[in-house]
Amino acid sequence: WATGRHSRASVGDVNLGAWHDYRAGLAERYIRLNDPHVKMPPETPAKAPKLTGKDGKPLEYVDGDGVSHRIVLTDKAWNHILYGDVDDNGYHGGHMAGYGWVQAESRTHGGTEFPQDMDQDDIARALFGACKQCIARGGFSRNGNAVTVNGKAATLVTSLGKGGKINIKSFYLGM
Repeated sequence: WATGRHSRASVGDVNLGAWHDYRAGLAERYIRLNDPHVKMPPETPAKAPKLTGKDGKPLEYVDGDGVSHRIVLTDKAWNHILYGDVDDNGYHGGHMAGYGWVQAESRTHGGTEFPQDMDQDDIARALFGACKQCIARGGFSRNGNAVTVNGKAATLVTSLGKGGKINIKSFYLGM
């Protein structure tokens, strides 16, 4: 999403011009694959789910020094997780079932995809659960966090952002 035409229109932090360029770049590969199991990202990017507890408050992690860190999932990161994205280093992400082909140049097709029976809501619940696993263990690693989803190994990638926010970067099956 780093290059291409940019418009003022967006869905959250996802520029719609860049999103449409991304989809156009995938179209030829998608047609060439001619595989009924692969899916094309939707015309409109998805809005990220709110990471809030049952009380409606944002999910936070309080570190050993008593500092509170809000856990943030942007629309851009959510679309990376679900449908993939592209930068100067190639295609990445696409971890919802049917979108693993997006990153096939760098990983085995489907190797990091969630199961077919997990939709966006299920992946959001699993992501919330992965965050809770990290909180229960005492924190988040910058090198990827080993978690489980329905008994399977998964990885939650985070970074420390401005103001101490913990930014979710990616979430996928496997290590």
